[in-house]
Amino acid sequence: MQFLIVGAVVIVLVLAGYALYLHRQLRARADKEQRDLEEVQAYVAQKKREAWRSVQVLSSARDDDRITLTEIALRIKGLTQNIELSDESRERMAPVFGLATATASLPIGDEWVDLTNKEKIKYKAQRLKSEARYAEALEPVLSWLSTVSYDQVVEKTLH
Repeated sequence: MQFLIVGAVVIVLVLAGYALYLHRQLRARADKEQRDLEEVQAYVAQKKREAWRSVQVLSSARDDDRITLTEIALRIKGLTQNIELSDESRERMAPVFGLATATASLPIGDEWVDLTNKEKIKYKAQRLKSEARYAEALEPVLSWLSTVSYDQVVEKTLH
């Protein structure tokens, strides 16, 4: 009888030890997953801030003859796709998004190179017409974008 009791206690202790081991393994795995998640979140936040810095640089380039308003708008639209802009910021940036949408179908890159001169003139006229339609609204937006911080555009309060 005592043998059975001692055996049962040993089995219980072995199972308790194994349960403790498994608990520690799960805790270590959960801690590692939390650290990994925090690293990924920090990386994503850094990339979003870098993207915003690129938006600021692009918006400052509006007077540079090497880049068109259309290209600025298209690039800004692309850069901000993964940034959770506040509704107010998105509204304020509407002219940028409007120009980007209006000119998104124009050929770029290799498609542009492959066009005939006549086609290039036609598409350039379309681009200039779209830019002219948005130019007045774009100027204050681009000026604002070049100075506003990332934290200001993702939060609800803008300065």
